[in-house]
Amino acid sequence: SGYTKAEVMAMSMADTIPAEQLEKAKQMIASKLAGEDVTAYELDLIAKDGSRVPVEVNTRIIYENGVPVGVQGIARDITDRKDAERLLIESQDQLQLATESANIGIWDWNLVDDTMKWDARMYELYGNHDEDFSGASDSWNFNYHPDDVERVFAESVAAIEGPDDFHSEFCVVWPNGEVRHLESSAKVLRDQNGTAARFIGVNWDITERKAAEETLRESDQRAIREYGLLLTRVAKLALALGDARELETVFEELQEFALVSTAMDGFYISLFDPEQKTRAVAYLWSDGVKIDAPTLPPMEVGNSPHSRSVLTGEIIITDDFQSAMEGKSVIHHTGDMPRSSLVVPMSVMGKIVGGVEVQSNHLAAFTDSHATALQMAANLAANAIDNVRLMENDRKQADQLRQAQKMEAVGVMAGGIAHDFNNLLTAINGYSDLTLRKMAEDDPLRRNIQEVKKAGDRAAELTSQLLAFSRKKVLKPIVHNLNTVIETIEMMLRRIIRENIELRTVLDPDLGNIMADPGQIEQVIMNLAVNARDAMPDGGTLTIETRNVYLDDEYISHKLAVEPGPFARMTLSDTGIGMDESTQKHIFEPFFTTKDVGKGTGLGLSMVYGIVKQSGGDILVYSELGHGTTFKIYLPHVDRTVEKPKWVGDRIGKFLGTETVLLVEDEEVVRNLVREILTDNGYNVLEAPSGKIALSICESHSEPIHLLLTDVIMPKMGGAELKKSVVELVPEIKVLFISGYTDDSIADRGINDPDVAFLEKPFTPDGLIRKVRDVLDAS
Repeated sequence: SGYTKAEVMAMSMADTIPAEQLEKAKQMIASKLAGEDVTAYELDLIAKDGSRVPVEVNTRIIYENGVPVGVQGIARDITDRKDAERLLIESQDQLQLATESANIGIWDWNLVDDTMKWDARMYELYGNHDEDFSGASDSWNFNYHPDDVERVFAESVAAIEGPDDFHSEFCVVWPNGEVRHLESSAKVLRDQNGTAARFIGVNWDITERKAAEETLRESDQRAIREYGLLLTRVAKLALALGDARELETVFEELQEFALVSTAMDGFYISLFDPEQKTRAVAYLWSDGVKIDAPTLPPMEVGNSPHSRSVLTGEIIITDDFQSAMEGKSVIHHTGDMPRSSLVVPMSVMGKIVGGVEVQSNHLAAFTDSHATALQMAANLAANAIDNVRLMENDRKQADQLRQAQKMEAVGVMAGGIAHDFNNLLTAINGYSDLTLRKMAEDDPLRRNIQEVKKAGDRAAELTSQLLAFSRKKVLKPIVHNLNTVIETIEMMLRRIIRENIELRTVLDPDLGNIMADPGQIEQVIMNLAVNARDAMPDGGTLTIETRNVYLDDEYISHKLAVEPGPFARMTLSDTGIGMDESTQKHIFEPFFTTKDVGKGTGLGLSMVYGIVKQSGGDILVYSELGHGTTFKIYLPHVDRTVEKPKWVGDRIGKFLGTETVLLVEDEEVVRNLVREILTDNGYNVLEAPSGKIALSICESHSEPIHLLLTDVIMPKMGGAELKKSVVELVPEIKVLFISGYTDDSIADRGINDPDVAFLEKPFTPDGLIRKVRDVLDAS
């Protein structure tokens, strides 16, 4: 406390204990003197410098001649414990944010007093409300399906009494009769005597996954099961990393994930310093044994697969590691050098923080599926590493950065799975279209195929919305004017909103031009208009206004995350029900919605936010309950004339061709679909599963090749690199890129260039044929 002994002896309780706690201290002393069994209690002491020191006080009675005359106390400084409790609360807040974005419900069963706590998501998962039970175990209304009650109870008891964690799948029946499939994972926390004290777990809804498994069971059952297991492992990894407080914990959890996801014999993590261009060994594991990382200084990034991965952000699969490493310096930690390896970068918010390498004693041990799984895990680990570093370096800014990381995590997940998911959607939607064309109108199976196609289209729409939010969607920006976009879709807007809603437009005739994707700006306006319509069930007015504004440093510092300068501002205002301040804080978060279940995905405003930010602008919202809502969108001016869009006419019947197309696609199901579509429309198709084989075809084929149709991201040789080599062999060839992968690496390869022909997966047969014809006919 800083006082001398003499100073303390001259002081009273009121001098050392804060006023608001003084009565509590007096009551505790009085209770002790009255003979009550008073345990240790906590209060603050006022130090000499005026600061407060949290302490825990233990007391005993002082007797004289058997009569209690006073109380003696011992105060123990508990500052460290209070700091630890605060960090635990912050950790729980962080975990809550992560589980909300992943639609995971959390439950906590106190086995000592037999009470249960649920978060809000749990009530949604079980179709319950918080008033449906008191919190005691005998009043829970779990709504279990009768077939699952005994099994789940037995599994719970086994986990509580035994050494294994709890994991189960089961069905619940909602009050409206709907049956939902849930999956649950939990751990038992035990006291120092080994007695089970708490049972803590997470639940998530797998109904859609179960429905997909049932629909596609005959054609792709194994792939869906593996994908579901991967998502389960990723969810468990995310839960484990949410509590990580040390880098070693992050590394161990990532190693355990890699062990069950790949056939590896060795595991290696490095941390990357982009400023110094060095990487340091952080974690080593081999043949079931963790090895102490060597005490080597950071090494310069060289030309090994691991170095190239952390330097460029590429995923690198080496089928013959020993041949690739001839003459190169390499770290390995077994008696023999590994035979093959897979390296993925660890990336968070566009920044590479390190690399993860798995090694095998067998040739060609790793596939693209292994790469997808490890990349998802590596990016989750990168977020956890960044969290640990933030807590160590600057805890005061942790809350702000944690929110940004949560938003980025969705983008990382979306980009990580987009390639495989869009390939699947391309095949599902494409073959559905082809099948429908060949089926009779009265075919009894036609409705089933139409439902599959409808579900595939909806999945493609949701994926597109997620990618727009994460700012990883491939846009085709051109110079245009916001007024033109609004005038173009005004009639469509009037059909979307109800007749009892008046649409007003107030457009600045001198509005400056912007650089953006007109189609995506249309999506922004449409989404905001639909939200405005839903906010005015009894009618009202929707006003769309444009004007030029100049944003200075002072305004931007308080409002927006853009550079100062001239902007075109588009304002959409409604006279609807409005929003409270709490709702406004979350409206741009993915999956947040105020609409009823089944009436919204919570991705509309997230997509608006992503498109505006990716277009270099920003968005503000103003709203009050009962007074409507206003969205203000700011997009920077460009000092260029408006570009005329390259409209493609409706040339029905003119998309057939006889040209030769070199098709390069590593995903077999997509390659087969594209080949069938092209050959059905008259084209001669040369197909290759890799860039190397495609070059061999170019060298050996004696007839002209008119078009190179290639995926952007492929193992060993990507589409951009293949294009350069093919153009050297066939200078007159034209090129069309396709891809379902929308990470930053696509933009790095020039796909955002408006002169580059690009078709995003998933695409329809008609969309593919139109694009091929347009590229071939272009001058």
